Order: sequence, then structure tokens, then C-alpha cells
Amino acid sequence: MLHAATDCFCAHGFHGASMSAISKMARMSPGHVYHYFDSKEAIIEAIVDRDLQQFYTLANGLQNVDYMLDCMMAQLDVEDALRVTSCNPLMMLEMTAEASRNERIAAKLRQVDQLLRQRLLLLFFGPPSTDEQERLQQEARVDVICMLFEGMMIRGVTNPATRREPLRTVLKQTIGQLLQGSEGQIQL
Repeated sequence: MLHAATDCFCAHGFHGASMSAISKMARMSPGHVYHYFDSKEAIIEAIVDRDLQQFYTLANGLQNVDYMLDCMMAQLDVEDALRVTSCNPLMMLEMTAEASRNERIAAKLRQVDQLLRQRLLLLFFGPPSTDEQERLQQEARVDVICMLFEGMMIRGVTNPATRREPLRTVLKQTIGQLLQGSEGQIQL
């Protein structure tokens, strides 16, 4: 059911997809859909919960820059993203748009973002610095890396023909510059 709803939301957006279209895609009667979910919003929340759990699992699995780059590059193509990360960039964009209107979705996205940033800080810089200026610099560097990752989802929509290998090289250099001078635990 959630897979069919995801396909429907990717095709029509959260607000453009009707319960009738969702039930048709799921090959279920609308009454049967309502047996599992009280409303379209409940379906949206279930998909958000599922996808954010997958994204959290991805964040916890980050062990090196090359794997992170693979995940970033996969965001250029929905099929690649699903194969590499189990996260659908179109759904992430829908969730982000929905977060601007729905505080519950926004809170969930902020929670996962915080967990991802904590994971990246630990991965790149080890235990939190006791020096406030250094800690703020590390947090800013991680924020830029997150912006790059999120931007890749948008690039996949606005320019799906982006040439991957040159982009990967530039991303690796950029991330290397962001981490330069740190005593990070991983090597580029």
C-alpha cells in the first residue's frame, strides 16, 4: 500500500494525489484503504516515517567519504538513489515541501537532520570539541556538506543529465577542502 501511495505521490505530489488515485494505484477499494489509514495525511505521515527511518539508517551507515559521495551522486537519479540508499529523492523533496505547511512533518525532518549532523560531526571530527569556536566551525562545515547532499536531490530534478564523474571529482575536492585542517577520523 505505501509503495503504491509513494508512486502516486511522486507522480502527482502530496496534494495532487487523491485517495481515489492512491486506491487505484494500490489496486484496493477506497474503503479498504481507509481500513488501514484514516486519511491521506495519515498515509503521508506513514511514508514520511518509513522514509526518514531509511534515511536515518543511511546516515548511521556512513563510514567514509567515498560512500557518502556514492549516496550524494545517487540523488541525481531516482533509480540509483533507491538502489544505493533506499531513499527516494522525489519523496524527500515532497516531504520538504510538506514540512513548510505541516509542523508535524517539519518536526520529523528536523529530528532526522539533527541525527544526520551529529553522525557527520562524529565521523569527520570525532568527539565534540571543547573549544566553542572550533565546534562552531565544525558544525558549519557539516551544514555545508548537508546542503550539498540536499542540493543533489534538486539537481536530479532540474538537471538530470549532469555529468557524474566530473561532478564527483569536484564534490570530493570540495568536501576535502571543508575538512582540511581537521583531525578527522577518516581520510579522503
